Amino acid sequence: MSLKEDGERSSASPQLEDETKIQNPKSNGFRVALTREGTRNSSPCRLAVLVSGGGTTMQALIDAIESGYLNAEISMCISSRRDVKAPDRARKHNIPVAIIRPRDFLDAAAYDEALCTQLLEVKPDLIILAGYLSILGPKTMASFAGQIMNIHPSLLPAFGGKGCYGQLVHEKVLDYGCKVSGVTVMFVDDQVDTGPIILQQVVDVLDSDTVETLTQKISQVEKKLYPLAIKLYAEGRLRIEGRRVKVIEGGSGDETSAY
Repeated sequence: MSLKEDGERSSASPQLEDETKIQNPKSNGFRVALTREGTRNSSPCRLAVLVSGGGTTMQALIDAIESGYLNAEISMCISSRRDVKAPDRARKHNIPVAIIRPRDFLDAAAYDEALCTQLLEVKPDLIILAGYLSILGPKTMASFAGQIMNIHPSLLPAFGGKGCYGQLVHEKVLDYGCKVSGVTVMFVDDQVDTGPIILQQVVDVLDSDTVETLTQKISQVEKKLYPLAIKLYAEGRLRIEGRRVKVIEGGSGDETSAY
């Protein structure tokens, strides 16, 4: 994962489908993750979804919202690439889209500034990384600490870190001879795949598994586990204590199981 992409760069503004201005910039710590705690807020949780590819993870969130499972709305889809399918998926569901590419800026700091500016305007309750292949800069992290989630296709801290994403993770799992793998949902910190873990689910690795079959099994779990983590956040049921994220008990039934 890298902020830098090949190609000519400039200090130009990001190409947005709706021009916006910064409003009420702020800097918060991980306590922000608890702002909805103790409430059963009937208003939808506002999500900003950051993407770099086909948007299948975002589609799973859209499906969870449209099914009524997840009380949320995607206020904006921000893509770090132009010629990918995710923006089109968003437009089909009337979700505003912004294209903010690292390659269009002189350096990482200028890109960070543009991304943070857009997010401050959107004012999301939660930022969702959904196959987003750029590293968030310090300004964005400071402004939204504790309000950013990511998902990873392994049981972190195993098989994580810079450059370890997608099918490469499954190749490493199989090469190492692991008997289990899985999915991790975490809050994002200033490193790669090292933030406080929210949820994990184990997936058995069979002797017959290939990269393709393991990818498929992991993908099915991701589609369930990410909406569940967002649901818990939206209901104010996540509490960060050091490196541990505790789930606060809710109403009747097993509400910590994926739908």
